[in-house]
Amino acid sequence: MAAVAVAFTLAVNLLRGWPVLSLVATLLIAAGPYARWTRAGRPTGIEDVEACAEGE
Repeated sequence: MAAVAVAFTLAVNLLRGWPVLSLVATLLIAAGPYARWTRAGRPTGIEDVEACAEGE
């Protein structure tokens, strides 16, 4: 019952339009760090980042 209520509330809010704009803005902002992470070769851990910074 609670899940239905949450889904209904989300659906009604998304139909207003402004939350969709907010989600689009969030995705655009997140695209920058994702692109940099991809360009860096998708390092998996802090050890890899440190090794790349030291030139190993």
